[in-house]
Amino acid sequence: MNEQQNFWRQEYAEEYRKKNSSFNLEMRIKGWAEMLRSVSGISSVLECGCNIGRNINFLNYLMPEAKKSIIEISPDAFNSSQINTQ
Repeated sequence: MNEQQNFWRQEYAEEYRKKNSSFNLEMRIKGWAEMLRSVSGISSVLECGCNIGRNINFLNYLMPEAKKSIIEISPDAFNSSQINTQ
């Protein structure tokens, strides 16, 4: 792994999860809905660097029929119970 990958995987992963674990769910869903308003027919999503899974979970809510896949290099973040690709 390069220096940046090690930083995200080890050094910053825990701090990032702590900083980003609390948020306004309704506001975030509205934001994602607005971003997706002009697109249609998306059948699959790949999120690279999913960390605690917030974005993929918003997409699960807004696009339940689309297949979701994630990539995360931090084992602790990947094992987070907040990540749901179903």
